Amino acid sequence: MHELAVTRDILNIALKHAALSEAQKIITISLRIGELHDIIEEWIQRYFDYTSRNTVAEGAKIKITRLPVVVKCEDCHASYPINIREIESSVCPNCGKDRTHIISGRELIIEEAEFGTGEDLKIMILSVPEGDDKILKYPLMFTVSDLDH
Repeated sequence: MHELAVTRDILNIALKHAALSEAQKIITISLRIGELHDIIEEWIQRYFDYTSRNTVAEGAKIKITRLPVVVKCEDCHASYPINIREIESSVCPNCGKDRTHIISGRELIIEEAEFGTGEDLKIMILSVPEGDDKILKYPLMFTVSDLDH
């Protein structure tokens, strides 16, 4: 159930940055979550959908990238990923010693957020040294653009 508290924090951070950017909508929020967090991805999205109602974040999608647990050997300094669900020992595959410490896998990072600012114009900038007949020569380009000159 700790997903609810985590989700509220994510929402508050995203809303703060959306306000600073004068965003009208939050489209996506990308997270990087270490495997040591037992967060269930489905519940993050569900709680986000619930807590973001009537805000600029309503309807935003959460994208999650899982980060592996990586340990570092204190003897030979080799770093290597481990599968925490299958690990039986923390013996270094490089030197065979068992003195390791975790260097990755605890992360909970908001990597990026995509905001809608309401300025959804399709613009094409041409720098071809031609005359004013570009619109006639390239009609498709100017029919899909919001600007024609």
